[in-house]
Amino acid sequence: MDTLKDMIDALVLLTEIALVLRFIFCCIKQSDQEDQPQLYKKQKRTALIALVAVVCVYDIPEIISKYF
Repeated sequence: MDTLKDMIDALVLLTEIALVLRFIFCCIKQSDQEDQPQLYKKQKRTALIALVAVVCVYDIPEIISKYF
């Protein structure tokens, strides 16, 4: 059971890192593009929403289980 929890923790961490890197990549690309900044703005927003969703889905059950 501990191995499964460790694998889930690693996948969540990997997902969070990937989303942060995606956000940084979109910021850099948006600053380079003057003709289509709206495309990268939308992608940045999507990356942030996904990051918040991953953090909430993973952390809220852990907080609740530690509380009880």
